[in-house]
Amino acid sequence: MKRMKPGLLAWVVVVAMGCGGASSEALSGGEVLGDASRELAGCTALCDSGSVSCTGATCSAVDYHGVTCGGTFYACPPPPNPSCPYESCSPYSGQACWSPGASVTCCDAAGGRNVCACNGGSWMCMAVDA
Repeated sequence: MKRMKPGLLAWVVVVAMGCGGASSEALSGGEVLGDASRELAGCTALCDSGSVSCTGATCSAVDYHGVTCGGTFYACPPPPNPSCPYESCSPYSGQACWSPGASVTCCDAAGGRNVCACNGGSWMCMAVDA
């Protein structure tokens, strides 16, 4: 029984060495190892008003334009309009809300100042500048 332990140990070492890294031929062919490492890719692009990020199998980023992950492009949000310093109304207008009476000052697409109010379960936006 004692003679089997060194033999077993030698076999384990040989098997472990055979399980080393993949050959360069396997890696250059885009095998599973390459695909698995790309699943963890993440990209971030700087934008005029912050940044935009994504994670996917493949990604690329262009500052002040956006990022592409897995073939899908995520654009930087439009820069703030100097004539209207508030956030965009687009996330509010017509959307559901759960805080009756709440209101938000925001900018419409043309740069005009609006106020969106939570009324009857949805945001209603109205221009406040003539």
